[in-house]
Order: sequence, then C-alpha cells, then structure tokens
Amino acid sequence: MPQGGAGLTLRSGLVGVALGTLFAAGNVYTGLKIGFIDGGAITAALLAYTYFAVLRPKRSYTSAENNVTQAIAAAAGVMGAVAGFAGPIPALEMLGYRFSGFVYAGWGLSLGALGIVIAVFLRRQLVEDEELPFPTGTATAEVIEAASAGGGQAIRRSIALMVAMLFAMVLTCLRDVAGVVPAAFFLPVEIAGVSLAALLVGVGASPLIAATGVLLGVRSGLSLVFGACIAWLVVAPELLRGGVVAEAGFVPLVNWLVWPGVALMVASALTGLGMQWRSLALALRDLLWRSDSAASRDDPGSEVALGPRLLAVLAAVGVLGILGIGWLVFDIHPGLLLVLIAASVVLTAVCARAVGETDVAPVGAVGAVGQIGFGTGGVLSSLAAGSVPAGAGSHAAQMLWTFRAGRLLRSDPRSLVLAQILGSVVGILVAVPTYAVVAGAYEIGTASMPAPGALTWKATAEAMSSGASALPDHAVMAMLVAAFVGVGSTWLARRPGHLRGLLPSPVAMGIGFVMPAYFTGAVLVGVLMIVLLRRACPAWSGRYVVAVAAGGIAGESLMGVALAGAIALGVWAG
Repeated sequence: MPQGGAGLTLRSGLVGVALGTLFAAGNVYTGLKIGFIDGGAITAALLAYTYFAVLRPKRSYTSAENNVTQAIAAAAGVMGAVAGFAGPIPALEMLGYRFSGFVYAGWGLSLGALGIVIAVFLRRQLVEDEELPFPTGTATAEVIEAASAGGGQAIRRSIALMVAMLFAMVLTCLRDVAGVVPAAFFLPVEIAGVSLAALLVGVGASPLIAATGVLLGVRSGLSLVFGACIAWLVVAPELLRGGVVAEAGFVPLVNWLVWPGVALMVASALTGLGMQWRSLALALRDLLWRSDSAASRDDPGSEVALGPRLLAVLAAVGVLGILGIGWLVFDIHPGLLLVLIAASVVLTAVCARAVGETDVAPVGAVGAVGQIGFGTGGVLSSLAAGSVPAGAGSHAAQMLWTFRAGRLLRSDPRSLVLAQILGSVVGILVAVPTYAVVAGAYEIGTASMPAPGALTWKATAEAMSSGASALPDHAVMAMLVAAFVGVGSTWLARRPGHLRGLLPSPVAMGIGFVMPAYFTGAVLVGVLMIVLLRRACPAWSGRYVVAVAAGGIAGESLMGVALAGAIALGVWAG
C-alpha cells in the first residue's frame, strides 16, 4: 500500500529543485530545437529513487516524498513552455520585439499562477469524482509504487537512462565540438534537377531527435515524416523549379512552407476543438458548479487542495500580472484582457478535460483561438493573447497530472500545490537566463535551431495582422488545400469506422513542413527503432525504452545548453 502523508520535506524539496533546474534548462533548448517538451515526471521519480536507494540506502525515501520531488521537477520543467519560450517569445523576437527577462519572468509566473488556480478548482470534479485516467499521472504513480515495493527494476531503468544520457552528451560533443561526427548524413540524389543535399534531406546525427521519434510513437512519428516528404521531396523542388523560391536552403524554403504547415495545424486543431463541444459544456459545468470546497473529509486524497488565502493570492498574481504586463508591455486593452482571461479559463478547462481523457493537452489549439480571437491589434497583441490560454493550459495540465499521481499515492494535495509553486519559481528563474544564452548562441529560425513552434506562431500572427498581403506567391492556394486536408482528416479520424486511427495526424504533418528534413530523418530512425524493439524484445522495450529515450533527450539538451553557455562566455567559438 503506498504511503500517504505530506511528502514535502527538506530532502524531497532539494532533490526536486536540483532536478527541476536541469529539466528547466534542457527543455528550453529542446523546445527551440524541435518544438516538443516533456516535464520529466517519470524521469524525476526514477532518478530521485535511485539517488536515495544507492547513495542513501539507510534513509527510506517514501512514495509521498518522491511524488513531491517529481512534482517540483516537472513543474520547473514545463515553465519554459508556460512562459512561451518554445513559441510566442522567440516569434516576437524574430519579428523585432525584445523585452527584458523581468517581463518574461513576470509573464510566465502570472500564467503559471492562473493555471494552478484553475487546476485546483477542477481537481475535485476531474480527479476525484470522475476519476479520469490522466495517463501520465497514473504512470508516474505506478513507477513510484513499483520503486517503493522493490527498487531493483527502478534502479536498472534509471541506470539505462543515465547511460543513454552519457552517450548522448558524448555524441553531441563529438558532433558539435570535435567535428568527428557530421551533423547529418545527406542523400546524394537529385529530384527535378535539385540536389537533396541542398534541401537538407538526410538523417541527422541527433540522439535528441531520434529519442523524440521514439516517444512520439508510430502514428505521430510517421505522420511527421509523411508531412516532411510532401514538403521537402514534392513541394520544395517544385518551388525551386518554378522560380517561386529563388534559392535552395532551409530559411528561404521554410518561409514559404510554413504557410501550408500552419494551415494544416490550425485547421486540424480548431476542428478538433469544435468537435469537442461536449467537453466545452462539461468544462463550464466543472468551473461553475463544482470546486474543492466540497471535498470529502473521509479521504485524505480529497482534502481541500489549498487554503482560500493562498488561493486568492495566486489568483491575484495571475490576473493582475496578465492585466499589467498585457496592457503596459503588450499593448492589449484592459477590457479585452479581462475577456481574454475569462475565455482562457474556459479554454484551460477544455485542455484539462482533454488531458484527463487522452493525456494530450491541446495547447496549440487554444493558443490559436487566443491569437485569432483576441489578436486584433497586430502581431504583438496576437502572440501575447495566444500565449495566455496556451501557458495557463500547459501549467494546469501538469498540475492535474500531479494531482492524479497524488490521488493514487494518497499524497496530501496541499503539499503538491506548494511543490508546483516552488517548481514554477525555480523553473522561471532557470528558463529566462537559459533562453537568453541559447538564443544568443544560435540564430533562431535557422537549420541549426529551427524553432518550429516559433515559426508557426509567427506565421499565424502575421496572417492575423496583414492578411493575404503577408503571404508569398501561391501560398494562399496551398493554405486552402492544407486547411481542407486538416479539417477533413481530423473529422474522419474522430468518426467511428475503419479509418479511425489510420489517418495521419495533421498537426504532426504540419510540424514536418517546418522542421529541417534531416531532423525528420532522425525521427524516422527513432520510429523504426521502437517498432523493431517491440517485435524483437517486447519485454525489454516495455521496461526500458522510455527511460533510454528520456536519457537521449536529456543528454543532448543539457550538453546543448552547456555549449551555448561556452559560446556566450567566449570559451568556445561554436
């Protein structure tokens, strides 16, 4: 039986802060590199248990403490995404808007506070009453329970993670510092007179991207590859042959390809959101009619998650921070901001229910709603408005995953909320300078640091601000075709029938349009690896693949941040 209790001790807090520091830094790099991030809850639980089992064997590390540790680390890990460092902030800077780190920190903390408050109000309904699965939270609790019951396998998974992390760090050094390993292996083939090497078609030597392919799974990974094949093997050669784009290369081609890619993603996201109208109605019910104040006194997992005073302080930080920064910095009218906050509460509730049922938070979709619905004053207001529901939704999702793990482990919800707050502060303190270092060392929006999320946010903001005049030649027709495909495939994929689960994901396809083609080659390697491992050694892959993939991502991202720091300090020229 898992141990209950508060779990917020000095050692659980310190280990959580240490791991959260690493996750927050690594995820800023990962978000800019590939547009995907993972809070790292399971990774944190494995590493924390192994630390105390191996180095502190005489001091029993309880499941409640481990749950608090992973809550702090995962909350810190997602703060880069909450603040917008994977999308809206680099998009702003690509458009010429730059603000101080204090603005970014205040914005991120405000969105995080709003997300925590919404999650607290939704916990009773979604976690307690309906007992939605929240698969990541459930998996985290299972890992913690298994480690507490007998840690042999947990230690072995942790060792596999650390070996993979070390391998990824060494490979990154051999590639980026020593130059022994090339950045990619390009295909020596021509299509329509265009060299595929000039289009960067090949396989990247990147453990981070290959590991991402593993975690994406077969459908999403192959969908991304399919989108990239259309973009870089079909459309790009035609653009060059027809003179629509003057020269081969990632930047000139992606400036055209981003438009159909965005149309695919936005059309699919909005269609999926519209088809979830029942979730919207349930989200309104969750917010208006149920709260934690009715929690049962008989179940320790049903205690009130947070006292009313601290809850009021968090709400004030969130609302006043968004109002102040949104008005004074991002030039959004206070009246519109109030409506945006109210809409973001509802959209975050939709995200929360989607996370509970599917484990996927549609933050891209709700961010697009914010951009389109409230970004009427230009690219600055569009990007800022979209980041409100996206940031709050990201943090609420992480909080609810933690609540689900706490429910299964019978942890004290108050400790988990305090852990989330501590992790948020640690995460933003690390993410802000890390973003400055990485953005200063690498040119954002290029093949070395493509920032696919930022490219899509930027394109949506430009379309909202300038309309068709912002689009290059023939892009309007491409967007219409892509939007039709996005709407149709999303609708068909959600209808009962044989096509359900077989059609490619339009969102993943859209990412394939804006990533360098050799990144996609590495994703394909990861997908093929998971398919082969599941067939050849299913038991081993079930136990260790996720840990190895997490190590690959952590190793390259942390080494990437370290190398960016070396460039910033003038120790290494890059």
